[in-house]
Amino acid sequence: MPHVLAEEAWPGYIETIREKADAALAGMAAESESEARRQRARIQRLEAEQEALVDAYLADAMPVKVLKKKQDSVAADIAAAEQHLRIAEEAHAEAREVLHKALDLVRDCSSAYAVASPPIRRQFNQAFFERFIVVDDEVESGELAEPFKTLLDPDLLAHLDGKKDPEQAVAPDPP
Repeated sequence: MPHVLAEEAWPGYIETIREKADAALAGMAAESESEARRQRARIQRLEAEQEALVDAYLADAMPVKVLKKKQDSVAADIAAAEQHLRIAEEAHAEAREVLHKALDLVRDCSSAYAVASPPIRRQFNQAFFERFIVVDDEVESGELAEPFKTLLDPDLLAHLDGKKDPEQAVAPDPP
C-alpha cells in the first residue's frame, strides 16, 4: 500500500520519477538511433539499386516497362524507409517532451487548481481524469487519464527500477 508524502516532499518524488523515466528513455533513444542508422543504410542501398536499374536500362539490358515497374517498387521502399527514419528520429524527443510536461503539471497541480477559475478547473479535470464516479451528488472517486494514470501509478517506481515486486518500491499518493 503506498504511503502519503507530505506536500513539501511531493516535488522530490516527481523529480525522482523524472530522473528514472529519463534514464529509461535514454535506452529508448539508443534503440531509436540504431533504427535510424539502419534506415539510413537501407535508403542508401535502395538509392544505389535505383541507379543500377537506370544503368541496366541504358545498357539495353532491361525494357522500359520493367524499369518503370522496378523503379516504382524501389521508390515505394524508399518512401517507407524515410517514414521509419522520421519516426525513429522523433520518437524519443516527443516522448521525453510529453513526459516532462505531464510531470510539470503533476508537480503542483493542487495549488494551481485551488486558484483557478471554474473554466480552468474544468480543463484540469478533463486533462487529468477519464471520468468521475458520483454518488448522491458527491464525487466519490475519479479514474485518471493517461499519461497521469501511469505517472501516478503506485507501482511506477518499481517498474522504473526494474523490480518485479512493486512492494519493493513505495510510491506516494499525491498530496
